[in-house]
Amino acid sequence: LVSVNGSLYGIIYLHMQQGSPIASGTVITGGQQIGRIGSSGNSTGPHTHVEVYYLGSQSITDYINSWNGNYLHGIGMSMANRCIDKGNSAPCRMDPGVVFGYN
Repeated sequence: LVSVNGSLYGIIYLHMQQGSPIASGTVITGGQQIGRIGSSGNSTGPHTHVEVYYLGSQSITDYINSWNGNYLHGIGMSMANRCIDKGNSAPCRMDPGVVFGYN
């Protein structure tokens, strides 16, 4: 979970090398290594899959206190609920390329 300018985001990194991701709940800083590229799960080769979810304006603490344990943040696996289609109505799935500046 990341709070930026009063907006809350969930960021998930998948298919990483097993045993390499840092522990859940660890506070990190920019540039810190969080894991190694891998091919775990349903994957055809080494890569890191990134999902970014816009979760609204609540605080990290409030979100954690109401969280149901679902790492998909209520969005699901389909490409439905994309922020661009919902007018950025939380919760919604964002384009990681836009978020990280490579699109």
